[in-house]
Amino acid sequence: MIKRRAKRVEEPRTRVITVKVTPTELKKIDKYAKRIKINRSQMVRNFVEAGMDDLDLMNSTGLLTMALKGVDLLEIIKNSLENNKYKVEDGKVTIEL
Repeated sequence: MIKRRAKRVEEPRTRVITVKVTPTELKKIDKYAKRIKINRSQMVRNFVEAGMDDLDLMNSTGLLTMALKGVDLLEIIKNSLENNKYKVEDGKVTIEL
């Protein structure tokens, strides 16, 4: 849902945070904020809200846990390859942990 105006009454306890973005990302944020006719701050809040909604959905379906396990597995494989702990014998792959 795109919010066109910030409503301070809805969320009186908002906090100011600092977010680092590249100049290209900032241009895109400003471009879409202007197109939707909202300010930069509301555009970023919309992004955060949409991202949190996605994370909630991923978490409730187990996809977040699965994705994190996949990241862990890739890190194990990367470290094993870098440390020569990866072996192939008789068509079987072994990774020393």
